[in-house]
Amino acid sequence: MSVAKPNFSLDPVTFEVLKNAFITTVDQMAEQIIRTCHSFVIYNRDFSSGLNDVNGDSVAQGNMDIASHVGTLHYTCQSVIAAFVDDMNPGDVFMINDPYAGGTHFNDVRIVRPIMVDGEIICFAQSNGHWTDVGGSVPGSFDVQATEMFREGIRIPAVRLFDRGVFRRDVANLVASNTRDPSSIFGDMHAQSEATGVAEIANLSNIDRDDAVFAAGDARALFLAGNQYWHTDSSFKVMPAIASALSAREVPPEGGETEYADMRAAYDALGDAEKRKLEDLVAEHSYGYSQGKISLDAMETEEIDALPPVRHPMVRVHPATGRKALYIGRHASRIVGWPVDEGRAYLDDLLERATVAENRYSHSWRVGDLVMWDNRRVLHRGRPYDIKYRRVMHRTTIADPAPGNPWAL
Repeated sequence: MSVAKPNFSLDPVTFEVLKNAFITTVDQMAEQIIRTCHSFVIYNRDFSSGLNDVNGDSVAQGNMDIASHVGTLHYTCQSVIAAFVDDMNPGDVFMINDPYAGGTHFNDVRIVRPIMVDGEIICFAQSNGHWTDVGGSVPGSFDVQATEMFREGIRIPAVRLFDRGVFRRDVANLVASNTRDPSSIFGDMHAQSEATGVAEIANLSNIDRDDAVFAAGDARALFLAGNQYWHTDSSFKVMPAIASALSAREVPPEGGETEYADMRAAYDALGDAEKRKLEDLVAEHSYGYSQGKISLDAMETEEIDALPPVRHPMVRVHPATGRKALYIGRHASRIVGWPVDEGRAYLDDLLERATVAENRYSHSWRVGDLVMWDNRRVLHRGRPYDIKYRRVMHRTTIADPAPGNPWAL
């Protein structure tokens, strides 16, 4: 008995657009690695990247990738799928170098990230990098006299390196401690891991996987509601996003605008005495605090624990222009060294004065619009709209490229 196969086809123009989009994504992953890697070996382009479909088969490679790497990426991806087939979650990242599971030699360590939409895997992003040393009998892990693999270094089966976005330092320490260059290993581990995140775009929509609008009170709707408060993206992270890009795919007939407030102008409008007061003030930013103001059920305990509070100065100096700007917003939970209530009252007052009409711009969205902004200079917020209407927005952020930044993309 024969089984009819579905006939999927694309017109030539659409095919070329998608093909080049996939290749460009992989090239962007490579660009991120070359800018953030720690070892001289990877900096000299001994690495490759790729995209794999839900079965692990290769979909795209970059323009400057190495054939011996990309020719076996699909085997590695399939090994990760087999090991974690029913246990992959958003934010998970996996690591592997096992030559018996699709790898080449031990130095070529591969990082695999499942890309998900509404909890469903749509593809995998993968990075292969040659690490300077992975242990073994000689520095560099190239023992030409080796008669067994144990002399060539540590063999890594498929392991989870990030668990729902949380870096598993115990796993990383186990691997790095078995090398002669643990500092570079940690750096390259992060560079490869976060480069795979380039393939991931945040879907800020009110549509579920069944193409239906979220019901009132849905937990995902509560998450989106947080965006209606003044904030700067990812200020609750050690290294926050320096820039964001938001693209409109579907927009409601009315409402749903995005407002931006210039924090440079807000700082300039302050009196000299208040500027001096702010000079040394530090605010603690907490995602658990900001989401908790919307609903006590907005986050699970594990999610809150995964994002502990971080501290940032309340005035930031832009590295390119030298201009000062306020760094506040809904994630700022308190002022370090102040009584909590007093600090929150001052943060609220400062935010109200900083977002006055003369400092604001409101963008009314049209389908196809793309807006980019510098998070070091502006706050932003979404405006309310009738939840019966569809609103589909895609967002990506650019993390601070500072050395050692575990959030850098």
